[in-house]
Amino acid sequence: MFSPPNEQSTEEGGSEVDATLPDISIIAPEHPSGHSLDVSGTDLGAEIELPSFSIRNVSSPYQLMGLRDGDLFVCINSPGGPILRTINVRDWKKAISTNGTEDIETSIGQVEYKEVDISRINFHVRKMEFNGTGKMLALMGDHAVSVLLLPISFKTYSKSDVIPCRILNIGTMCYATDHSKTVAKVLWHPLSEAQSHLLVLSSDGFLRMYNVNLEIEEPEQSFHFLDPSLEEDERDGPGVMGAGLYAADRDESELVSFCFGGGTIGGWDPLAVYGLTKSGDLYSICPVMPLQSIFTKSQLEDLRTSVHGVGDHPDKAPSYSERQQYWRKRWVEELLEDLDQERYLRALPDAVFPVGRPRVGAKLTAERRGPYSIEPTPIPESGYGIGCDIISLNVKSLNVLALSFDSGMVYVCTELDAAEPGWKLSDTAPETLPKLALHEHLDFSIGNTSKKSSSMSLVQDRKYTDSFFCCHAAGIHYVNLAPWGDSLEGGGTRYAGSVTWLVNTRPLDTRDATSIIGFGVVNDVYLGYGYLLWASTHQAHGELLSLRALDKPNVKRINANSETPATGTGPISLYTQVLRPPPYGVPEALTNRSRQPMVKLPPGDAAQTYPSFITDETVAFFEAQVERMRADLKMLYNAGTQLQERFELQCLELKAQSTASTAASQKLAKLIARMHTSEARCNRIAKYQPYLSRKTDLILQVLVDHMQPQLSDEERKYMNWVDELKTKHREKLKPRVSQYEKEKDVLKTELQFKKLKLDAKGPAFCEIQELGTNQTERIKGALKEIYGIIVQVKKLEEQVKRMERSARERMAREIGGLAG
Repeated sequence: MFSPPNEQSTEEGGSEVDATLPDISIIAPEHPSGHSLDVSGTDLGAEIELPSFSIRNVSSPYQLMGLRDGDLFVCINSPGGPILRTINVRDWKKAISTNGTEDIETSIGQVEYKEVDISRINFHVRKMEFNGTGKMLALMGDHAVSVLLLPISFKTYSKSDVIPCRILNIGTMCYATDHSKTVAKVLWHPLSEAQSHLLVLSSDGFLRMYNVNLEIEEPEQSFHFLDPSLEEDERDGPGVMGAGLYAADRDESELVSFCFGGGTIGGWDPLAVYGLTKSGDLYSICPVMPLQSIFTKSQLEDLRTSVHGVGDHPDKAPSYSERQQYWRKRWVEELLEDLDQERYLRALPDAVFPVGRPRVGAKLTAERRGPYSIEPTPIPESGYGIGCDIISLNVKSLNVLALSFDSGMVYVCTELDAAEPGWKLSDTAPETLPKLALHEHLDFSIGNTSKKSSSMSLVQDRKYTDSFFCCHAAGIHYVNLAPWGDSLEGGGTRYAGSVTWLVNTRPLDTRDATSIIGFGVVNDVYLGYGYLLWASTHQAHGELLSLRALDKPNVKRINANSETPATGTGPISLYTQVLRPPPYGVPEALTNRSRQPMVKLPPGDAAQTYPSFITDETVAFFEAQVERMRADLKMLYNAGTQLQERFELQCLELKAQSTASTAASQKLAKLIARMHTSEARCNRIAKYQPYLSRKTDLILQVLVDHMQPQLSDEERKYMNWVDELKTKHREKLKPRVSQYEKEKDVLKTELQFKKLKLDAKGPAFCEIQELGTNQTERIKGALKEIYGIIVQVKKLEEQVKRMERSARERMAREIGGLAG
């Protein structure tokens, strides 16, 4: 099914498979007995007729897989309607750890999938999205959106049970009736206080926010990335396309994806939403905030700082009008005025505060910004194609946007103009286009010689905010922007990240490739850090990912000019250098020594003999020659002195190097001995590590079972009988309770009426007023009857409590037996 990739980055290599998250790609998919972690079940093909998927018939990104606290959910689009099934990956890991990878049949038999009842959904599901709490699951089709209200845990259900859930159909009058527009994408707002605000983007540019807990037909708020008054045929003017070109394009009015701004950067980024059109145009809207939201103290302080910074530096003031600045400051002040100031001042930066949307927000309409201009302009021949997806990343406090296209291109851009709020005002002046700096473009059209287009979805890494995954026809690539961010922070010159080919699904000569219709990142204490994918052949695959080093190694060295140890990564010096710069050179007297000429008598005096040739001229000549020879001798003497000093220094240097060499040899011998010791220790640790892993897995599984115990069939029947008993007694007592409530209301009314009559007659009447014998007897009888009912209810309540206590004690004994 999955062929190994033939290219892989040396920096981010694939991790080895271990028991933390078993690699299920080793199971042959062709085996007829179902040797695969098929979340749909080993007999899935015998139950329903499954449609075939391939790269050719997948035209838009699919996300038919979701993860929630160790539970893997997959959606299967069958001809009879979608089917939602789930399997606990922790149970799968436990079975693999217990039985080993050699006994796959036993492991599959121990792990059972469970099915969720979504029979009321009759549309083709394209994407599924969990909210922050995992209690709500949004299913998206081309013309429909439904939200499932799921139970917190599935431990009490067996495979034979169909898990019931409540289904909410979102905006049926808006999406189901108008087929001229499609649903592009759905996301849950991360700042929602109850994690119940769902944002739905339609292809016509409308972004609607629904509070699922309150209203499912009418949106709480509506936004528009384009001008809704302009129809598609009227948009004849030029637009700034995603590749930096100016041309009229009908695809400019069709939205395909959106994302939220980087929530960890601060300022207005968490309130910004970015939308991508089919032509590659990029727009943004800010602020997009639910009526009831949550903010951290650091985010609120960033908003306060951004407001007070306006106007203090005129050269850095944003290009807003005075009214824009006024409404912006008032918006933030109203956001902060309802906070508990005493708690706010003493809170830590990560403390969470619930806030309501400012009242001024109901009077104003957020205005979109864009289209964004990309600089430098990408090369037109790169073939950007049709826009597919967009995500926002946080790379060293920079808001980085990644845009994907169906041609296999991914643009990684840095936002130069930070996200800022804007509202539609009558005096709003036209602004310049916001800008994006093109950092790099990645071409993932691997082996696509036919140049056929295919969808490409982007998934952000849940552990590292500066990395993301690209899911496309050729498989999955992992893009890590941390090297570029580290280089940028340290003043380096590296301008590219690293790319790793994790999964290869390229077509082979004999069969079509398997496209990926679901992908998720696992970051769990028990399961580890890895990924899970769901293929169109309805098979699952998982593997661990490499963790990054926390910090760089600390190397100690000795400076060349001092004996004080210093911290650094330079060369290690083991001795103090004796020779000083500049480097030694041969003295000039030894290289350019002048040669003495032959002594010749002056012309015309060759026949003269001693002492006839001794004249004033010859004496002066001999004197000059002697002085010259003295100077040469002095130069030779100085050169000899320099050679002697250099020789002594060389001897000292040789002695120091010999001492250092001896010390290094001794240290090397010690290190070799330690290396052998460490090697033996590593071997012992390697042999002991599997035992520790199994022990840790067992402890973690016991803790998980203790928090979420798996009930047996008898316990489930007992709990169902207790629930039925509760319901039965409540229904039995309900008519009598209603009757007594009515009698209580009648008695209250009569009592109030009598009090009024007594007040009207005066205190004298009250003193002599007494009840008759028959009235007293009737009241005593009524009180006695009510007391008997109370006693009966108390007895039933005690009986139910004893049943619950007995069930808990039985579960505790079974858990203790498993732990032992």
